[in-house]
Amino acid sequence: MSALSWAVPTYPKPDRDAVDDESAHTLVLSRPAVTRHGTGPLPTVARSPKRFISGAVYTSAGELVTASQRIGGFGGDQYVSADLPRIPPRLPVSPLDRFGGGTPSTMLDGLWAYGGHWMDHFGHFITETLTSVPTDHVTDEEVRGLVMHPTLPTRHGTPDVWRDRLAELAGLPVARHIVGGVDCFPERLVVSRRRLSLNAFARPGATVLWDRVTRAVVPDPRPEDRVFFSRRRFEADMAAADPEGRNNRSALAWDLDALEASFERAGFTIVHPETMSIDEQIRTVANAAVIAGGSGTALHLAAFATAATRVLELGDIRSGANPVPNQRVVCRARGQEMAYIAAAPDSELSQDERLDRAFADLF
Repeated sequence: MSALSWAVPTYPKPDRDAVDDESAHTLVLSRPAVTRHGTGPLPTVARSPKRFISGAVYTSAGELVTASQRIGGFGGDQYVSADLPRIPPRLPVSPLDRFGGGTPSTMLDGLWAYGGHWMDHFGHFITETLTSVPTDHVTDEEVRGLVMHPTLPTRHGTPDVWRDRLAELAGLPVARHIVGGVDCFPERLVVSRRRLSLNAFARPGATVLWDRVTRAVVPDPRPEDRVFFSRRRFEADMAAADPEGRNNRSALAWDLDALEASFERAGFTIVHPETMSIDEQIRTVANAAVIAGGSGTALHLAAFATAATRVLELGDIRSGANPVPNQRVVCRARGQEMAYIAAAPDSELSQDERLDRAFADLF
């Protein structure tokens, strides 16, 4: 994909069965076991992946339900699943059974749905969590809640305000059980195959909950605006918290004050997403003909934009000559055209000259 032209991107790593019918990969299990969460280092010197995760759904007979596993390890993702293909059939251990041995487990009555990992990071929650929840329960029985594994890496005490709001907009059950250090035994459990692999591909159905979120906020999107998601305030806050500059990737690649001025001259409205509510962010992208911003989290909001929206990504010191792989996954799943402008701090042209030339080609 040329850096100065619009095109719907290809998937970074196409999967041979990425176009499979999703209906063949949703099932309802009776008395399954959802094994406890675990993680650890991999014995490898490779750049990635570096860690394994465990914790999956098993049938009552002890067979691994591969649909429940997170598909990872692509494009810099550090985690790959490591679950045994079969375990001895497990029975719940009551916390009141002091003499029965084993670690007490959690038992859940009724029908629940397995929702993958309750990711902590904004972009990962949009792309991984919201695409993992079953959307076709193949039963009329009401789902009582979601059974999920914790975020990667596990964090404690992180507020769930924005995640709760996205879950509400997506119409997800309020009740959630996070499977941490003990096994969980739902009476019945709906499991669907993961619809998105980070940095790799998205399967059909990945956009279902994204659509629900958008329609809940903007029933009739009108993609007309040009919006630039600025990182200027965010990077300033990051610099104050991290004086050594380890995390301010955009600030090292662009003059952020001049960047805002360039986009304003090109007819963009400048917004700072960290100052906006979730609903405001969704409304902004749903009504945008073009959304632009630096590589990373904010542009993942394109998941809530229409197929008519174009996405302009500005690279940073991490992304180099190519767009962030997961941004390509989102735009491909949405059918959105995107363009990419690489950071070039050593260019003979000034930043303003480079952007003016790019805008002349793109618009």
